[in-house]
Amino acid sequence: MSKIDYQALREAAEQAIHDDWGYDADIFHEQVTPSVVLVLLDENERMCCNLIARNGEIEGLRRRAAELEKIATDYALKFQKAQDALKYAVLMRNKALSFEEAMQCTKEKYEGVIKKLAKNEHPVSPIPKPENDKFTVSIPDPKEYFINGVFQPLRYERDVEQAIIKAGGKVSWQETEDN
Repeated sequence: MSKIDYQALREAAEQAIHDDWGYDADIFHEQVTPSVVLVLLDENERMCCNLIARNGEIEGLRRRAAELEKIATDYALKFQKAQDALKYAVLMRNKALSFEEAMQCTKEKYEGVIKKLAKNEHPVSPIPKPENDKFTVSIPDPKEYFINGVFQPLRYERDVEQAIIKAGGKVSWQETEDN
């Protein structure tokens, strides 16, 4: 195939359009031969095929970008869930530490009372025995008596007292003077 002088072909076509007498049209017809037309058609067809192939590539790239975007979104959601779980674990650990500290304080307080009772520093009036010496009490879980990480002993004592009464026992509170 021969090379086509596109510029000369264009100029001949433009002059052939503007000529009323047909002289420049003859030059145009000399330059536009069947072989030139076939080369132009082949080139046009090759360009169309390239365009279709590139459109397919572009569509494939669009699909791949959508897949990657979906994967990135999934990873972002998983990362957010992991972060939330970690924050929750830290919060629960901090609350557990607060609970342990409160339980330690309560344990120390009651150990002191038990030691005083063991030494008989404070006389305790005998508790009348119920008809049935044995009964079961469901003591509430102390973990439920924390508000913002602070143990609520009065609420706990009230609910323990109610549980004892509900089980058939009697509660007798006695005030003591602390030295």
